[in-house]
Amino acid sequence: MYDNEHPNRWLISYADFITLLFAFFVVMYAISSINQQKYYALNSSLNAAFSNKSQVLTKNLVGNKPPMEERLSEAEMVAIADAMARQLSPFIMDGKVRVIQNKQELRVDIHESLLFESGNTKLSYDAIAILGKVAQVLSTQNNRVVIEAHTDNVPVNDPQYASNWSFSAATASKIVEALNETGIAANRLNASGSAASHPIEENTSPLGRARNRRISIVIPILSFQPPGSYTEISPNGLD
Repeated sequence: MYDNEHPNRWLISYADFITLLFAFFVVMYAISSINQQKYYALNSSLNAAFSNKSQVLTKNLVGNKPPMEERLSEAEMVAIADAMARQLSPFIMDGKVRVIQNKQELRVDIHESLLFESGNTKLSYDAIAILGKVAQVLSTQNNRVVIEAHTDNVPVNDPQYASNWSFSAATASKIVEALNETGIAANRLNASGSAASHPIEENTSPLGRARNRRISIVIPILSFQPPGSYTEISPNGLD
């Protein structure tokens, strides 16, 4: 050691090392808690910086976005279920409607014969009145509504539809259109054709098949966020 060298000079290097180590763990923590979209943006920026090749394009897609919504509490879900049951009580007593609920969703199963004329997608005489009662309850909250159409396992006997899938999609769309006409916002409504993929009874009897032919109006308890900025990923190496 030289005479004029300070004996604690090593502390400077040690302090620099500790600072760099601290910065490293801060970055590691930030990466572990960042959302996926921001991670992709960071990754693409680093790639572009080191390779001078842009690999990610970000597009802001502006469309008919669903409204912001809050997560429905258990008490709110119970209140909506009770209101729906009161509105549809005559049909529940006849065994043509079921109102069921779990921790994820509220589901109203309506017998197909209440809503459609036999074997086609034309709404029945009573359908508008029934859907009007449903709409009265749906108008009290802002969550999305999924309309699921279900069939039995007998192939549809209509040349207009290639399969039970297309038939069920058409009937779900009819219900969505009818609810929209009652005042339910279009960006809350989704149509889903499920064909015979989700039976609630065995298809071995006329009664079982009749119960499987139904429209389910589903209100999820979990809230969702409207789509915002999307990140488009291009193949590596493209300019």
